[in-house]
Amino acid sequence: MKVKDYMSSPVVTISPYDTLGKARNLMLERGVHRLVVVDEKGAPVGVISISDIIRAVSSGGPPWRWRDKSSALLMRYMSKDPVTIGAEETVAEAARIMVERNVSCLPVMLNRELVGIITKTDMTRLFSERFRGALKVRDLMRNPTFVRETLPVKKVLKLFSKKREDAIVVVASKERPVGFLTERDLFFYETSRAKGYSVINSEFGRISSEIKERRVSEVAREIRATLNPELDAAKAARMMLDWGVTGLPVADGDKLIGVLTKRDIVRGVSIVSSREEG
Repeated sequence: MKVKDYMSSPVVTISPYDTLGKARNLMLERGVHRLVVVDEKGAPVGVISISDIIRAVSSGGPPWRWRDKSSALLMRYMSKDPVTIGAEETVAEAARIMVERNVSCLPVMLNRELVGIITKTDMTRLFSERFRGALKVRDLMRNPTFVRETLPVKKVLKLFSKKREDAIVVVASKERPVGFLTERDLFFYETSRAKGYSVINSEFGRISSEIKERRVSEVAREIRATLNPELDAAKAARMMLDWGVTGLPVADGDKLIGVLTKRDIVRGVSIVSSREEG
């Protein structure tokens, strides 16, 4: 199985001199979670993803210093010097690199030209089609990260940014799970509403005015479905694709015991591919 057989093409690209606002709008318009940043010759010089945008939004320090970064240039916040892979390389090699480098995508090159991109979603599709029966959900799931439903959104943004989380479980009193939150949910949330303060231009200069702070319970999705740990991981991958989600909680009966995301599925591709090569 070669990268060229599962990569996404054509690639949605953007210039390092474009803004975060343009990148966000382009992602929404094209239905993608990342863009390849290219120079004037079309060579990849970076990647901007929803993770990068979340980090940009949450890098403002105290609430009163938060500013709208939609006009900031991509070159400041993009992940620079992206690792690339050849179109003729195997998907096993692509998965290995993605796991080792902890990246969500690889720009694909052929004869020094950008011809595609292989992402976590592409790997999830591959796993659902080619690795049925190879692994169970329990083999790939991770321990969940819990946050209180009353936690301010801005603190959750920092949690995703600093700890590189891609899914968390929202709990109420007595540790009862009430919601599930992924990077994608935060990305589609209007981040300007997460501010604890607004800055107002007055005749006396710029002053900050405290406003109601949004809580994570207003952003999280209701838990309507969970994965059984004994379920075929390929079926779980198919569910993520069909439902358009990046992850799902795992439950044993009424007890929530883990999370499974596309990042874990990429690890599954690497594991199964290594077995087959051995």
